[in-house]
Amino acid sequence: MLDPSADAALADYVAGRMDDHGLARAVQWYDTWGFPYRLYRPVLEVARAHRIPVHGLNAPLALVRRVGRQGMDALPPTERAALPPIALDVPRHRTVFAAMLGLGLPGQGHHAGAGHGAGLTRLHAAQSLRDEVMAHVVRQHLARPGGPRQLVVLAGNGHVVFGEGVNG
Repeated sequence: MLDPSADAALADYVAGRMDDHGLARAVQWYDTWGFPYRLYRPVLEVARAHRIPVHGLNAPLALVRRVGRQGMDALPPTERAALPPIALDVPRHRTVFAAMLGLGLPGQGHHAGAGHGAGLTRLHAAQSLRDEVMAHVVRQHLARPGGPRQLVVLAGNGHVVFGEGVNG
C-alpha cells in the first residue's frame, strides 16, 4: 500500500522511534492508502515487536493515478525509462483484471469510466504498473548485498489472483 519513499518512516516505527500516529502522519496514510490504519496495525505491531523490516513496494500513488486517468503514453520518456518494463499485452492479466472489476458483461462494473475500451485500458495499465513496480522492488531487496534471502509480501488479492500480477 505504501511506496519506497515510506521506508525511512517504516524503519523508525519498527525501531520504536515513532508511534502509530507518527507513522500514519509521516506516510500520509489516509491520503496514500485510505483503508483504516487499524486494519494494518496488527501486522505492523508484529514487525515492531520482532524488529522485522517493513518496506513500501507500491508505485507512487500520483503516478498510478496519472496512468489510470491518462494511460502510460502520458508519461514522459524519462519517467517511463525510470520504471521497470510494464507488460500491458498479457491477455490473461487483462481478463482477470476486468473480471475483478465486475466487467464480465458489458455495462457491469463499479469503476466509473472503466467500460471495455480506453477506460479499461488505462485502469489495467495502472494495475500493471503497481504489479510490475512491486515485483521490481521485491527483486531489488532480494538482490541487495547483505539483503534478505526471502520476503513476506502482503498484497491484495487483485495483485496475485490466478498467478497473475506481482507473482506472474
